[in-house]
Amino acid sequence: MAEPSQKQSGISRRTIVKGAAWAAPAVAMAASAPLAAASDACTPTTSFDGLTVGSSPSSIKFLPGDVTASLSYTSTGQNNDPTPGNTGKVARTNTSPAWNYLEVQMVSPLGKGDSVTVTITLSEPVEGLSLLIHDLDSNSTGGWSNTQWLWQDTVVVNTSGFTYQKGDSITGTGTSTDPFKNTELGDQPIDSGKNKVRLTWSGFVDKVQITYIAGQKGSSASQHIGIGDISYDACVVSVSSAKTRSVNPSRTAIPAAEEATKFDTSATNDN
Repeated sequence: MAEPSQKQSGISRRTIVKGAAWAAPAVAMAASAPLAAASDACTPTTSFDGLTVGSSPSSIKFLPGDVTASLSYTSTGQNNDPTPGNTGKVARTNTSPAWNYLEVQMVSPLGKGDSVTVTITLSEPVEGLSLLIHDLDSNSTGGWSNTQWLWQDTVVVNTSGFTYQKGDSITGTGTSTDPFKNTELGDQPIDSGKNKVRLTWSGFVDKVQITYIAGQKGSSASQHIGIGDISYDACVVSVSSAKTRSVNPSRTAIPAAEEATKFDTSATNDN
């Protein structure tokens, strides 16, 4: 799928479809997701497809179950705006099938080191928390040796104890000294499987924090990534207690586009 070679505002290089903002932030309710019939009681999942495109939710509910994820944002640079551009808004791809996610964006003028930090706070500790970061890209006007960068997406994971699965073009380990970034120049389609990272915390966590950083000074008017497909394992067998938790046997499905894409690298990062 061809896309513009430079990030721009409005209809962006991410092929996002945006709508009018929701009247007020709200917890997501059950939705008729495209694959809702594909149930798995062990994996409560946030219902992104139940959120209105263009809305800015302050929390999202995991279905099934009662756990919620509260969302907050801070930034450096970006005129002291904690949610620059469309940060925190629900966006939707035009892939087939389409699916929703939260956008994290920085706007021009960009300085190297400008950042947006996303904090996801859970209403109770969970095991096996997993989320997807997608659309990490890099581009310049004249290749890697050119100092005029259009953008360079980099991501640091501030919460230790995670493992990762990286798309074919992603390098790094997610630390401040070795952030995740794309090794190929150009804007890659969301469904290419190249420009994404799956993060998983196998132990108990009640808060995770991710920082999106401008890797270079650039002229992009719309540098952004997406975060979505957040789930956790509700049927972990505890070694100490040998007990298995169970939940209501229904589940919001993970979009097929996320399950079908290829990952080529796995590792553990304890920061």
